Amino acid sequence: MGREIKFRCWDKIDKRWRIALRLSLFGEFYTCTGKAIHGNKAKRFILMQRTGLKDCKGQAIYEGDLVKYADYSKPLIVEWCDDGCCQFRAKLKGYGNTEQLKEEMEVIGNIHDPEGKKHKAVIK
Repeated sequence: MGREIKFRCWDKIDKRWRIALRLSLFGEFYTCTGKAIHGNKAKRFILMQRTGLKDCKGQAIYEGDLVKYADYSKPLIVEWCDDGCCQFRAKLKGYGNTEQLKEEMEVIGNIHDPEGKKHKAVIK
């Protein structure tokens, strides 16, 4: 029994999302075109892992997403916390406190696409 681990990637040059279909142990990944990208070209892309959770509107939550939640006036950033709990958490930039991811949160963008203009086209 296992769960599917999904990734998406931000193209730093074209400033748009690409879907990472496959990863390998050698640092390569394949985009939706099926073309292998590795070596120096891989630095062009930033991989972000899907958390396995969805927001209040049913949208998948990924690492690097900006989420709106409860009484916070600013968006929280979804990050991997490796401080003993080893899970994705939402964090207010510049502060140490984190929130557990919850279905009440709403994805409003990503750290690379703050207004979410290009976000919805790729993520189902």
